[in-house]
Amino acid sequence: MRSLVLYIDSLRRTAELDVDLLLPGHGNPVESHRALVEERLDFHQRRKERLFGGLAEGPLTAHELALDLWGSVAEREPFLTLSEALGHLDLLEDEARVVVVEGDDGLLRYASV
Repeated sequence: MRSLVLYIDSLRRTAELDVDLLLPGHGNPVESHRALVEERLDFHQRRKERLFGGLAEGPLTAHELALDLWGSVAEREPFLTLSEALGHLDLLEDEARVVVVEGDDGLLRYASV
């Protein structure tokens, strides 16, 4: 499943809504939804670019990218950091900026195009 890709799409569709108030499933009501959507999209754009920058030296696994981005947190929280890395790699794949390559060791690595 490509959860982050779906989430980004949902954010964009939410920004198009002509509403005065959003009542999320948790948290406070949102009165300025377009500003919040822009903030979230900017966050994910920066995260995506930072992850892409990690590929400058050559192909890396999603785990190696997570370690590069989050350091020891990636060792303590592997599910969270791998999910984040893979989600942003999905976005980069959709933009045709990265490809997946299988190494001689059988590991999948991401490489910039």
